[in-house]
Formats: sequence, structure tokens, C-alpha cells
Amino acid sequence: MSEQPSSPHPIREAVMEKIRSGNAAIRPRWHFMLLSGLLLVGSLAAFLALIFFASFVFFTLDRTGAWFLPAFGARGLWALVSAVPWLVIVAVIAFVACLELMALRFRFVYRRPLLYSLGAVLALAIVGAFVVGLTPLHDTFNSLAARSRLPVFGGLYRSFGPQHSHTVHIGTIMAVTSDGFTLSDRQGNIFSVVVGPKTVFPSGVDFAQNDRVIVLGPLTATSTIAAFGVSSIPDSAQRSPTRMRGWYLPPQSQ
Repeated sequence: MSEQPSSPHPIREAVMEKIRSGNAAIRPRWHFMLLSGLLLVGSLAAFLALIFFASFVFFTLDRTGAWFLPAFGARGLWALVSAVPWLVIVAVIAFVACLELMALRFRFVYRRPLLYSLGAVLALAIVGAFVVGLTPLHDTFNSLAARSRLPVFGGLYRSFGPQHSHTVHIGTIMAVTSDGFTLSDRQGNIFSVVVGPKTVFPSGVDFAQNDRVIVLGPLTATSTIAAFGVSSIPDSAQRSPTRMRGWYLPPQSQ
């Protein structure tokens, strides 16, 4: 006995069979339009949240000068690990995964390889974070959070923002002292930086007033920083016309 040839469209036949038997639930068109609208709004919200948190990570690393910490060696690398807002990075990864899952519901996305859509999401997030970084958004939010005037994201900036680090300090040299220099940060706080024989200078000791530097060292209650290392920041702001070359030279070992 010869077998019946199988249908070339088994899924279509199954759907038609359900329709003929009356078991198929027919939903109105507005139902699908509503789901599509909600999916689109959710994707947009997830994308905006992704850009916000990604730009916050860049903002924190930039304002703390963490990009320059590897120049201080192993201690600088450990300070970099401590300065990175890992919980925020976890949130960024979560939003990337969420956005990718929602994007796969769109026809023009799920027909393409997963790496393509994931790469597009990451590229858009990086570009968006860079654009936001050019605006004063995070500086404004950080200033409001420091005065406890940011209701929703205030805790984020107080917990992971630039002022959170007590070992990495970035600012401008205000004056040279007998044992170091005074440093003014972006918020206008003044610190007394003390250098010693064990202080390292990855970029050399050619500093001047108005130079921007990054200092690695613990901050005491008296606003004094015992510097483990001091390094200049490339493209420093205005330099004084008279250089103070070699303002501090560690004593030579006997």
C-alpha cells in the first residue's frame, strides 16, 4: 500500500485544520498593533536606559582619571578595578540582553544572524554614550546629587560617581609647597598633596602651576593626600609661563 505524500507546508495545514475545526482563537488586529506598540516603546525605553548607564560608566572613568591609572603599575591597576562601577556595568549588560531579546521579535532583526543584531546594539550604545558624554547631563546630575537634590538617580551618583573614590584624585595644581603641592578638583575642593621618596612619577616631575594631574593615594580627614604616585594628564590646561622643572627630586639612594 502506497503512503500518502506528505504536505510541503505542514504548519500551514495544521493551522488550517484548527481553523476548520473552530479551535483557533482569532484575535482582532488592534491586539497585534497594541503588542507591537508596547514592544516598540519597551525597546526604546531599554535603549535609552542602556545609553544612560553606558555613558555614566564613561563619565565616571573620565572624571576620576581612571584611564591613566595603569601607568602606576600593579597598584594603579588595582585602583582601576576599584574605580570601575561594576554594578552599573552589570546593568548595562542586562539592558543589552533585554534589548536584544526584544529586537529579535521584529522581522527585520530575527532573519539576520545574532552577531549582526548584537553588534548593531553595541555600536549604537557606544555612539549614544559618546554623544551624551559631550553634553553636561552627567555633570549636572552629579552636582545635584552632591547637594541631595536629585530624587531618582541621586544614590547612583553618590555611590558610584567621581566623588566616590578616596584614593584617586584628579585636579589642577594650585601652588607648589615644600613637601608637594596643593590640588584643586572639579568641585573646587582643595587638597594638600604630600610627596616623598617612595612617590612614583610615571610622566616625570616636570610640573607647573595650572597643570592637570592625577594623584593616587589615600585621603585623610585633614584633606591631605599621601601620594603614592603623581602623573600629568595629556593636553593639560593652561601652563604657567615659567616651568618648575624638577620641583621635586627623590633623594638618590646611597
